[in-house]
Amino acid sequence: MSTDGGTPMTSSDESPRGHRPDERPRGVRRGLAVLALGGLAVSGFAACVDDSSTTATDTATTAAAATTSADAATSGSASATPTTGSTTAAAEASKASDSAAGETSAAAVYWVGSTPQGDRLYREFESVTGEPAAAAVQELLTGTPADPDYRSPFDAGTVSGVSDDGSTITVTLADDALSARPSGTSAKAARLAVQAVVYTVQGALQERLPVVVQDGSGATTLYGVDTAGGVSEGAQASTLALVNLTTPSEGATLSGTTLSLTGVANAYEATVPWAITDADGDTVLDGFVTADGWGDKLYPFSKDLDVSSLPAGTYTVEVASNGGEGETAPTTDTRTFTIG
Repeated sequence: MSTDGGTPMTSSDESPRGHRPDERPRGVRRGLAVLALGGLAVSGFAACVDDSSTTATDTATTAAAATTSADAATSGSASATPTTGSTTAAAEASKASDSAAGETSAAAVYWVGSTPQGDRLYREFESVTGEPAAAAVQELLTGTPADPDYRSPFDAGTVSGVSDDGSTITVTLADDALSARPSGTSAKAARLAVQAVVYTVQGALQERLPVVVQDGSGATTLYGVDTAGGVSEGAQASTLALVNLTTPSEGATLSGTTLSLTGVANAYEATVPWAITDADGDTVLDGFVTADGWGDKLYPFSKDLDVSSLPAGTYTVEVASNGGEGETAPTTDTRTFTIG
């Protein structure tokens, strides 16, 4: 597939497979690694911070995105373009926050997860109560992701408020509990933790603005990182996982015969391999989905999978990136779901 508007590859149909007790795979992760890397050339991915496929859609999902229903999270829908720098939008957001103090909504929270390139950020929609931006950051600080493969880089902290003056987003914490870098935390991990805050609050506000994190005294250090000048979102190629599922949500129960597979990826030739394994680790369906693009940022992908051939039970679906400069193995993301 070309990167200059050439004809995209067409998704293949999923292929049911019978169990092979004499050749049981250790899990889908190994199978996808072979599928993803075999025969594919190595390609470099350029960093790009104009991530219209991630932050610009972070508030496009309703609170149902944070539930365990397989029908939740219409994550492929796009929200309005962020109105960066608009003081009018900031004022409107302030009014909205006042009226949303007790309301529940879905917020995109950026958790840390392990990848072959080291720790990266994975997005997960969470149900939060209160002003969305402050609640989303609070969830990052003290909440627990639904996906057990993700984790928070923090374990404390209280958000007093979030403000947006049209040029800078300011996150105010109640005290200095998070000002110093914890013992055993590397400088690189601390910078990624700050990026988790940046991506999370930018997504909630739909604003690509520098982020300052300050405590009640006005100090602007978070995990030893000075944010006084405002911290911008990091390049996707070195900050975000190269593939990230949105649906199904972790632990979803499927009521019909179609599994909606959506997410974002930066995969070679926009080809995102997927596979479904059963409770024994056997691959029962696999194929690939074509993302909207590749090479410069994360692009959305979407495919409805026919799972009518699968009996009731618990399954795991996994997607993978499929090669890129510096990738010793594909980046993967998984979700466990139940049929019946």
